[in-house]
Amino acid sequence: MQGHMPEVDPQAVRESLARHSASPEITVQQYVGELMFALGEQISSRKRLYLDTRYWILLRDAAMGRPRRPQHLDMLGRIRGLVRQGAAICPVSDAAWMELSKQTDLETHGATADLIDELSLGVALQSEHERVVAELE
Repeated sequence: MQGHMPEVDPQAVRESLARHSASPEITVQQYVGELMFALGEQISSRKRLYLDTRYWILLRDAAMGRPRRPQHLDMLGRIRGLVRQGAAICPVSDAAWMELSKQTDLETHGATADLIDELSLGVALQSEHERVVAELE
């Protein structure tokens, strides 16, 4: 989310540039495709739990210690446990990401970003446009 950028590791950038320079025959599309395939392999054994904007907010509130209902704390605990055990992942959709990034309160904005990072493991669904193009190809 805005203002929540990870620090750039200069050594990692140099290593990445050297690796890519050593393989100029690999196109950007091929490289991205390989990364997407590898990511798919990494998460293939996990159940995917798709949360809409409403549930991201309900779970965020529970994570902040202000659940709207007691069940939300239980739900958050169960989902966190499944993610930590390697049994589940909650990839974020582009629609939810766009809605959640509009938050103006910095406290809830940051808490939402932290929860999305935790439960999605940094994984996002392809946008609808990207999915349609991929299906057509």
